[in-house]
Amino acid sequence: MRGLGGGAEDPKGGKAFASQMSLSPDRRFAIERVNIVTSEETGEVTDDSPFLRVIERKTRRVVARIPKEGQAPFPLEAKFLWAPDSKRFAWNCRAGGRDERTALFQYDDGKFVELKDAAEEIGRDVVGAEHERQFKALNLPADTYRREIWDSWQATRWKDNATLELTVTSLRTVADPTTNEAKSLEARFRLTLKFDQQGRWRLIKTVKVLEPPIDRENR
Repeated sequence: MRGLGGGAEDPKGGKAFASQMSLSPDRRFAIERVNIVTSEETGEVTDDSPFLRVIERKTRRVVARIPKEGQAPFPLEAKFLWAPDSKRFAWNCRAGGRDERTALFQYDDGKFVELKDAAEEIGRDVVGAEHERQFKALNLPADTYRREIWDSWQATRWKDNATLELTVTSLRTVADPTTNEAKSLEARFRLTLKFDQQGRWRLIKTVKVLEPPIDRENR
């Protein structure tokens, strides 16, 4: 690893170091994971406050900090998917024990800016509607508790510079109050997003997927 430079600061007073995680297709940009050395004597590197950043390799100029404030969740598990022209990328990250998300970024006016979150914008209309359809078919009381098992929104491929495919898996279980038998609510989709020059995207294709959920241990 090499020193950050650029006046990076650590609130604990340690030194910051960066390691490269991803290169853009045109090799102009690099995504780095930044760690803090909390002990100058031992050189100990801790992962308790890491963040990610995008730099312009030629100038070492920072063009994005991910996230803007605070630390990146599970940074060692982060995956990046670049558009062929290097002007957009998707950050697939683990957001919690039962949650995977993807964040979308576009280069604009000298920096990468985060775009609208797909899960927040269309999750209710796509995933929520499918869960509701399956729940109603079970004829259970409306106040039946729905246990969250797994949510995953992951970018899988750029079809071209402005078209991105995502896979979505969302699992819930409910218990029949009369038999206590567990029932599953399973929503699996392949979504296609289309981007315009301003970074606005729209959902142009929705395909229901029948395959079983992704096995995280064997990916």
